[in-house]
Amino acid sequence: MIVLTFSLSFPVFKQTYSFYSHAFFPMHLHSALMLTVPK
Repeated sequence: MIVLTFSLSFPVFKQTYSFYSHAFFPMHLHSALMLTVPK
């Protein structure tokens, strides 16, 4: 039962993680670059 739930929720988790990493990582990287680049 737990394995079945895990196998069903894992693709959703992977898709959500992929979405969040693609949405937030470039933003974080951009802000980090903006902080390091002198004005």
